[in-house]
Amino acid sequence: MITAERCWQAIASLDGGYKLLIVASLVLVACFQALLPLYPTRKQRAWVLTAIGSALFTISSIPFVTHVVTHRGDVSNLVRIPWWSDTACRVFQAYLLSCVFFS
Repeated sequence: MITAERCWQAIASLDGGYKLLIVASLVLVACFQALLPLYPTRKQRAWVLTAIGSALFTISSIPFVTHVVTHRGDVSNLVRIPWWSDTACRVFQAYLLSCVFFS
């Protein structure tokens, strides 16, 4: 029998990237399910994931945009923030997967 505890144990045994992908997917699905009753039509529901994704990706780009703006558009010295950009990429992958499964 599949239990929540066994699922979390399986997730914990994965490496960091896959663990983050699964957790991000679960969070996106939870947000989608929480907002679902507010939007009765299929068309409105399609926009729920898009709105969540757009908000997340806009927020995740803020550090990079501020760096480019403060350096007058020079991207050659863009500061690398691997944990931030890796997280944003995993969340984007989770968004794409959720679009495939829920559309």
